Parts: sequence; structure tokens; C-alpha cells
Amino acid sequence: MTKILVIGGASQDILHINGKDIHTTGGAGLYTALGARAAGGQVDMLAPLPSPMPLLMQPINELIHWLGPTVSQDELPHFAIEYDNSGKATYTTVEPRSESLMTENDVPSDLSNYTYVHIVQLGNIDVQLRMIKKCRDSKAQNISVSGGHNLQNNQKEKISALIEQADLCFMNEHEAASNLGPTKNICSPTGTILFVTHGENGVSIIQGNDLQRIPINPTDPRDPTGAGDSFCGAVLSYLCKLEHPVQAAKKAAKIAKITVSHLGTEGLMQQVSTTPTDSASQVSINTNKIRQIAKIMETEEVGETPYTFTGKGQPEIGHPNTLDFFFALTLQEFGFWSKNHQKYIAPMIAKIDGKTLKGSEYILSAYLRMLNSDPDFFSVNRQANLSKEELEMILADDDGNCPMPAIELHLSEAQSYGQDMSALGMTPAKIIQKTKGSRTPMADLLRTLWNIGGYKNDPLQKKSALLIYILLNRPENFLQLGDSEEELPCIDYHLMRTALRTGMVSVCDTYLEQKITSRALVSEEQEYDVRQNVYKAINMLVDTSPNLNMVSVDQFLFRMRKGCPEMSEPECKSCALDPVCAKQTQLFQPVIRTTYY
Repeated sequence: MTKILVIGGASQDILHINGKDIHTTGGAGLYTALGARAAGGQVDMLAPLPSPMPLLMQPINELIHWLGPTVSQDELPHFAIEYDNSGKATYTTVEPRSESLMTENDVPSDLSNYTYVHIVQLGNIDVQLRMIKKCRDSKAQNISVSGGHNLQNNQKEKISALIEQADLCFMNEHEAASNLGPTKNICSPTGTILFVTHGENGVSIIQGNDLQRIPINPTDPRDPTGAGDSFCGAVLSYLCKLEHPVQAAKKAAKIAKITVSHLGTEGLMQQVSTTPTDSASQVSINTNKIRQIAKIMETEEVGETPYTFTGKGQPEIGHPNTLDFFFALTLQEFGFWSKNHQKYIAPMIAKIDGKTLKGSEYILSAYLRMLNSDPDFFSVNRQANLSKEELEMILADDDGNCPMPAIELHLSEAQSYGQDMSALGMTPAKIIQKTKGSRTPMADLLRTLWNIGGYKNDPLQKKSALLIYILLNRPENFLQLGDSEEELPCIDYHLMRTALRTGMVSVCDTYLEQKITSRALVSEEQEYDVRQNVYKAINMLVDTSPNLNMVSVDQFLFRMRKGCPEMSEPECKSCALDPVCAKQTQLFQPVIRTTYY
């Protein structure tokens, strides 16, 4: 079970609302810990521990494990907050008391059992910086900080140091503007993911030079106190479950909504499950169809002989550049189709070395040719400095033309990969070496890929999942799964088309179904709705039978593209799934230009 440690604790607060005084619990550490718990996390909180425990705080110990030096009730932090008619909060009393006395000496000497350690502001950035060092020395796996300090201009460099030394940093837009400037101009240091909250206007996630804005459904708040802290805790819980940072932020925003819909911590303290449900979807999952398909896959003995990514057209076993090859190749597995007038036209098919190949097989052949003639091409430095002319030459067909429909995207993904790897001082071999001896090697790899161009932007982590499949199944045994680890679904447009045509996933919205049938471009929201439901369906399919595994199921469904292709009638009678297939053959995949797949 993954665990989170929150350094920073609880306070006894008074809320002044509409002329009434409401006594409640609060504190950045408590909101963070309860937010993490509400998202399903197991949480310890390191903070001054009152004895005796105030009646209002007694339920806390039933939800989280509270550690720390013993203090009297009167030494607990105390805040008084006054709200005007618009809901704006003003802190009329700020008494951090015993929490302000915490130092790095309070940090345990062994933090290796915690997946994330989060350090709240504690009113002193110098203490935070010293705590980060102590946490690193205590073998903390990943360190997160709240970075919303009100610093003088001559101290602003400290916030940069704080962000650079942490793996994750959280602040609101006003704090970010004061310390770093407008959100749109902020770049996080490579290796640090920065979350900037904008209240009802959503969240910005900054990974190096990349900024993704996540919208949210606004709500009328009863008490906005603690929204950012509970969001932070929930993000950490979802990251523990290997949700991508973007996906984690989307889900965590729903936990923050629970916070602001109640007074103080009461919404997060409820014993009922506060795990958020998905909003209304235009797509549904057919669990009965999934069970039928699983039974057929069992009779086909799917999973008996997993695909090893070897043989003709693949790198030789033991080739010294195999890791560099697969890291650089897999990030290019996207965009092999052309469009015209906002509609899908055709898959990319071209002749290379006398063979007519489709997109994924074509780029594999082109890159394998480079592996044999110029293996240094796959080095981090070469990828970082790749030019459009060189890439076009490498991907040229037998007529000397580059057939890639979105060559600029392929170039930018390669450059971003090389630049981020260089900034981190990483190579594929170093990344794999870091996973050796880990209890969670796949998780370690994924968290590294969250910071690397070519892999870091996709909320459903298709290319990362494919890379993991390769590393797990190549005979070199580059990667091993930890005891509690399971592979992620690898959802590309072939699997989406198969899921829709077989009936595992159905489109409920007539307008969206028409767009998919006519092969017209869809919006990002529509594409995500389909893909996340296919993602869930594939997870269900694998979980239906102990005889099925993710890689073999993926390969079985991926191979169906040959008998159920994009541009010609399906060969249903030769398909193993024919007896149970819904035969929705008019359906296509969502058409959208993306670097994800």
C-alpha cells in the first residue's frame, strides 16, 4: 500500500460568517491530509499532537495517523477567518504557535516507506528548504511542497530554489504571480511539476516549458478555505495510484469541490466515501460484452505466449543500443493518417526498402535501418539537436519523399525528449538502472517519464504503457514488475475502433456517433470521453480472467486491425470475436490530431 506523509498539522479555527461564529478544525496540513484520504490515500500527518485531544479533533485520528511531538491544546495553531458577502476571506487572527517551532529535526530518519512526502509552508521558507534536504537524506521517494510564500523581492530566489529542489510544487495563481509572474510565462525546472490553481477557472499544470490548463465545473462555495490544500492532497493520492498528473488534477478538483461545499473540514471528515464519480458521459461500457469477449480470448489461449518484440524487423537480442532505440522510437508512435476538410482521409502507407508498410511498421523499419547504419542517432544528444531535414531524410520512402503527415510534431517530440533527458542528466540506461532493486520499478519509470518530452503530456499514458510492454517482454529483461504492480492499458486508435465496433464501448450521444461514423474531427473533450472509457473497458477485460494479461490482450486487439481495417470491409467470418461481436462496423475511431497515439 502506498503511503503519504504530510508535514504540517491541524488548527482550531473560528469562521465569522453572516454574523455567526463557527468553531471548526483547519490547517494546511490537515486539509492536505484529509484531501489525500478522501481520494483513497493512506496518510500520516507529522505535526504537534495535542494532549488531551480537543473534542472537535477526535475524529481526525480515525481517518489519518497523526504523529508528532506532544503539546497542550493551547499550543495548537489558531486562525480566525471573516467572510464578506461576496465570500472573500480575511484572516483576522493568525497564530501558528507550535507549528512555527517545527524544524528539520522533527523529520523521521527513514522516510523510504512513503511514496510522497508533502511539506506545507509552515510560515518559513528556510525551514521548508532545510526539511527538503532532511527528507532527501531520509530516503524520501518523492517530495512535494506548498510554495505560496509572501516573499520580499530580495528573497524571491528562495522560491526558485524551493521549486527546483522538490518533485512537485503547489500554489494558487496569486501566489504564483507574486513570486514567478503570470502563469502563462512560467516554466518549471525540468524534473519538477508545478500545479497552479485558478479557483473556479481551473488548474494549470506546468512541466518544463509545457503548460496544460485543466477546466473545472465551478460551484458556489460555502467556505473556500482549504480548497488548494485538499486539492494538493488528492493529487498526491491519485499520483500514488499512477494516475498521470493531468488525470490526477482532474479528479482532485472534485475533492476540492467537496471541501468548498462545506464549512471547514466537515465535508472531508465525513465517514462516507468521498471518492468523486465521473461527470455525465456520452459513452458507456457494456460489461456483459466484455465478459463474452474474455471467454473467447481464454479459448484462444491469449496470454499463453506473450509478444516479446523480437524477430524479423526488430533489434537483435543483446544489441548495445536497444534501449536507446526503443525509447526514441516509442515516443514517435502517433499520427499515421491524413485529413482533408476536417475529415479523416486515409492511413499513412508508403514503400520503404521495397516493402509497402503502414505507419507504425513503416517508422519501425526506418528507425531499424538507422540502428544498423548509425546507432548514435538514438542518443539523447542527437535527438535533442535533430533537424527537420535530417528527420525527413531518415523517414524518406523509396522515392525520396517523407510521407509523415505531421512531421513537425514528430520533430518537436524528438527534440523535447532529448532536451528533457539532457536537462535531467538521464539516458535510457540510467533510467533503467534507477529501477533496479526498487519495490516499484514500473512506478519509478512512469514517474520519470512524467518529466520527459514525448511521454509526459498524455493523461492516459499510451506511449509510456507501450514502452513498458517492450521493456517487460524483451528477452533482455530490462524491467521487472514489482509484486503489487500491473501494466497500464495502451489505448491507440486501433483499440478504440475495435472497442466501438465489438460493442465493448457504446456511444450514447447521437451527434458524437454521427461524427465518428462520418470520420469527422472531434473535440478534445469528445476524444477523451471515448478513450478513457475504452481504457476502463480494457482494464475490466483483463481483470475478468486470471488467464489474461495486459500485453497479450493488447496484442490480440491490435492485430484485429488487419481483419477489421480502416479503409475496407471487415472480414468478420475470419475473426475470433465474430460470435459475440456487435458488428457496429460503421463506427470508426475518434478523429483528432494528437501526439498521444
